[in-house]
Amino acid sequence: MQSDPIGLDGGINTYSYVYNNPLKYIDPLGLLSIVVGGGGQVAAGPSGGGRHSGVYATTGGENGSADSGVVTTNQTVKGGLNATIGSGIDVYSGGTENIGGTMITNTTCFLAVCIAHHTNSSGETIGGGVSVGIGAPGGFAQTEDESTLYPFPDLPDLSTSTVPDSIKEEFCRQNPNASNCQNHCPKN
Repeated sequence: MQSDPIGLDGGINTYSYVYNNPLKYIDPLGLLSIVVGGGGQVAAGPSGGGRHSGVYATTGGENGSADSGVVTTNQTVKGGLNATIGSGIDVYSGGTENIGGTMITNTTCFLAVCIAHHTNSSGETIGGGVSVGIGAPGGFAQTEDESTLYPFPDLPDLSTSTVPDSIKEEFCRQNPNASNCQNHCPKN
């Protein structure tokens, strides 16, 4: 069991990089992002579109710190024949650099299950996912996705001297078991 390899640079909770469960999850290099959400898509030849929303969590990536928030994605259909609505999970390499911005997604559906393959603008695979829902009994669509990230507010970094003692005390009062409270909060 190991706390975050990047130490307090990832935030005051040094186990958030493994979703606060270091006995169950591992991510020693901080190279994983997960999006859970739902939405719908209609594709008919070169026209159509879709919209998806969800919650994301990342353990690092190029920016080197954990992050979480809400993601919304608008899809512009490039080709295919598909109609679905459902919910699913996507896993990406890296951090927010791969879940925000523009990507190309190829989606193949059979019965109620859809499999997605995500690539960046250079054609490199950056992730994939699976969703379950209702729709056409089979289909395929290629979309250009534009995602916007809305990060959750950061918790105060109690290790810095610029955080007032009153904020540290209140945070530790509300979160007595939070990691680093005993090291960075004023003693009562």
